[in-house]
Amino acid sequence: MKHVITTITSLLMIVIALNVGAEQVEYVDLKWVEKEGVIRRLELADRIAVISGYKYTFGSASGFDQPTVKLLNSNYGSLELLEVGMKVQFHFVVVPGTYRRMLYLKQLPDNAWLDNHELPDAHPF
Repeated sequence: MKHVITTITSLLMIVIALNVGAEQVEYVDLKWVEKEGVIRRLELADRIAVISGYKYTFGSASGFDQPTVKLLNSNYGSLELLEVGMKVQFHFVVVPGTYRRMLYLKQLPDNAWLDNHELPDAHPF
């Protein structure tokens, strides 16, 4: 599993470098993070979600670098099937100074106990 994470992280560094274009790019170590939370806001047109007070991006609208989504009791899902209020477990990478890129998202049962606390008065935008 660690080898898979290292490979994905390396590929993301290359993709980020290619997406920047003509700008000078410094390679950075991307930090892979796993969290749980509640979806508070979804902006599918902008490919953004607010989960437990933090803003995350879902990749490009063309489907490039789109995260894996799994709904409850299923191995399949899509961003369009997500709803505000859902409890989710998710993995993301932090691109320093820019954004948090969602890589994997799985719906949890409504009665799931979340490992982390939400920000009570967060202003995500």
